[in-house]
Amino acid sequence: MGLLTPCPLPGRVARRVVLEAKRLLARGDPPASRAAAQLGFTGATNFSKFFHQRIGHSPVASRATVRRRSSEDGQAICPVPGDLAGEGRACKGRHQIEPQV
Repeated sequence: MGLLTPCPLPGRVARRVVLEAKRLLARGDPPASRAAAQLGFTGATNFSKFFHQRIGHSPVASRATVRRRSSEDGQAICPVPGDLAGEGRACKGRHQIEPQV
């Protein structure tokens, strides 16, 4: 019988912060510094470093990618498709989250 290894709390918090950051960046034109402030970062530089370490690119590049995909498809795209932060829930568009069965 195998035991499930729980994800450490700091990792879970970081994934949720990244998820919310992606949502804020995908919503509109406010600068990344506003998203940083809403997420509790002391400055845009700290937010950008945090985001880049976990995603692999800057918040501005992430926003551009979401917008490019959106314009190619002619529809809004969820910035976090599929499994949301490894929690077994799928995004059904417009960030309405329903449990997977």
